Amino acid sequence: DFVYAYRRILKPETASIYAYLVFLLKNGAAVNAGEVPPEALGARAIDPRTLELTLEHPAPYLPEMLKHLSFFPVPRHVVEEKGDAWVRPGTYVSSGPYQLVSWRLGEYIEVEKNPHFWDAGDVCVDRIRYYPTPDQVTAERRVAAGELDINTAFQSNRLSRIGEAMPGYARTHISLATSYLSFNTRDVAAFRDPRVRKALSAAIDREFIAEKLLRAGQVPAFAFVPPGTANYVEDGPTTSFADMGFDARQDLARRLLAEAGYTPERPLSIEIKTGNTPDTTLIIQAIQADWQAIGVDVALVQNEGQIAFAAYRMRDFEVGAMSWYADYNDPLTFLELLKSDTGPQNYGDYSNPRYDALLAAANAQPDLEARARLLAQAEALMLSEDALAPIYFVVNKALVNPRVTGWVDNIANFHRARWLCVEGAE
Repeated sequence: DFVYAYRRILKPETASIYAYLVFLLKNGAAVNAGEVPPEALGARAIDPRTLELTLEHPAPYLPEMLKHLSFFPVPRHVVEEKGDAWVRPGTYVSSGPYQLVSWRLGEYIEVEKNPHFWDAGDVCVDRIRYYPTPDQVTAERRVAAGELDINTAFQSNRLSRIGEAMPGYARTHISLATSYLSFNTRDVAAFRDPRVRKALSAAIDREFIAEKLLRAGQVPAFAFVPPGTANYVEDGPTTSFADMGFDARQDLARRLLAEAGYTPERPLSIEIKTGNTPDTTLIIQAIQADWQAIGVDVALVQNEGQIAFAAYRMRDFEVGAMSWYADYNDPLTFLELLKSDTGPQNYGDYSNPRYDALLAAANAQPDLEARARLLAQAEALMLSEDALAPIYFVVNKALVNPRVTGWVDNIANFHRARWLCVEGAE
C-alpha cells in the first residue's frame, strides 16, 4: 500500500500538487514525467512489514517528510475497486486512530475510534465532529458557548478581548509559516521587471501590519524561511531593504517605479486577489494603502479561500496573498517552492538556473552545516530578485477549552486528536 501510494501520487493523471515532494525517492521525477515505468521508483516492499526507500540524494529531513500526507499509504484494494469513491464513508479504510463515519458537505465530518488501530487503548475520545465554521467570530462564540471544544483559528486583533472574556482558551505560538505575496510573472509583464517587484515589496509597512493590525505575536518578515526552522543557518539572509525605515523604503519604491517607467502620469495598475479571512482582509487593505501612497492604482478582489487558491494554481491572478505552512521542519520546504520545476505551487513562476543549482548542490551535501550554507545562498539569491514579498511570520492561533488536555503548543502546529482527552466527558 505504501509503494502503491507513491506510484499513484506520481502518475501524471493523478495531477497531485504535492507530487514534487515524492521526487525525493529515486526516479520520482522521471516517473512523474513518464520517462521511466512506475516500477523504477525507489520504493520497494521487501516483505509485508518492511518498506525500503531509496533516495535521489541525502535527506536528513526524511523523518520529518514522512509525516506529510504525501507519504501516507492508501488501500490499493479499495482504490482499484471503488475509484474516486474510495474516500467516501462506508468505503474509506483508515490505518489511523479514527475511522470516517459520515461526511455531510457544508455541515460536518464525523469520525469514531478505530478499534483496529495499534494503540486504540490509549485513544481517549471515542467520537469527534469537525464543523466548518469559516466566520472566526462565530467560531469564537461557539467555543465560548461550549458548542465547540476547539477551533484552530481566531481573529488576531481579538486576542486581548478573548483573554478577558475567555481566560485560558487562547493559545498562540510562533509557527513554521510565512505570509507573503506572489507576483504573476508569467502573465503580467510589469512583474518580470525586478525593479517593480522590489518597489512593491519594499513599500509594504510590515511593522504596522504585524504589530498594530494583527497584534497576536506575528513578526515582520524580510525573509521567507521563518526563524527557528531546523537545519538552517542562525542568521539567515534578508531582503536588500531590511535595514531601512519605512519612509526610506517608500522613497526607494518611488525611485524604482520611476526607473521602470511608472510615474504619476503613467501609473502602474494592478489587482490583488485574496481569500476572504478576517486577517487577510486587514492585511490587504493596509497593503493597498501602502501601494497607493507610492502612486500605484490597486484594485482588490476577494474570493472564498478554495476559489482563490484554485485561481492561483491556474495563474488567474496578478498579485496573490497567501501563507505557506511548512510541510516538514527544514528550510527546503520553503525554498523548494521556488524551484523552476515545482509546478502549480510556484505561484509566481520564479525560475533561475543558479537557484536550482544551489538547491541541487544542497541536496547532494550530506554535511548539515555545509548544506545549510548552500540553502542560505539560494534564499539570498531569491530575495535579491524579490521573487516574492514576505509580509510576516505567522503565529499558530487556537481556542482550546481548558477541559481539553494533551494540547501542547509546538512550532509545527501538530495536534493529533489521538493525544487529546476531555476532562469530565461522558
